[in-house]
Amino acid sequence: MQPFLTFIVPCYNAELYVQHCIDSVLAQSIQEWELLLIDDGSSDNTAKICQYAQKLDSRIVYIHQENKGVSSARNKGLQLATGEFITCIDADDWIEPNFIDVFKKEHLADINICGYREMLPDGSEKSRYAPSKLFSRQPLDTYTVRNSSFRTPWAVVFRHDFFKKHHIQFDESLSWGEDTMLLLKATRLAKGILFVPDVIYNYRFTGVG
Repeated sequence: MQPFLTFIVPCYNAELYVQHCIDSVLAQSIQEWELLLIDDGSSDNTAKICQYAQKLDSRIVYIHQENKGVSSARNKGLQLATGEFITCIDADDWIEPNFIDVFKKEHLADINICGYREMLPDGSEKSRYAPSKLFSRQPLDTYTVRNSSFRTPWAVVFRHDFFKKHHIQFDESLSWGEDTMLLLKATRLAKGILFVPDVIYNYRFTGVG
């Protein structure tokens, strides 16, 4: 059976956080998922943690590659994903247990954006909300995306067929801004964009890929 959602997690020297990320996927209230852990040449215990997780659950797939950068790791995930929808999680982040449930209740568009919570180094939190239940039948303009809080592949669920139809990938030649560039391209091509107000993604400032 095709999973509803594929989680793509690029991992690079993420031994301190990746287990928390994995556990947040395992804790989902809806179990129709697959988790792709793309190890981008880690030199710490990331591989051992991911390989152990793979042994415990057949929906978890561990892939190792030489260090090529986060865009290459995400593109590898896009190549291997089998879910009806796809999303990215950074290895040092985590999602709420109802992440899939929130999206599955909606009539999803090509691009679907939820709210997220920033976990700052000083221990404080800041939530960023997507506009409540806004559905756009037109692509967002470049200015709106560039100046919004939503310009990353996480806290965003994409329709997989939409990505395949338009051959959307991360630009591996860029070392900065590749997230925004992908979202700009996607929004220009999308037939619709759904904003879900629920804050169900947790972004941690660590610098870990």
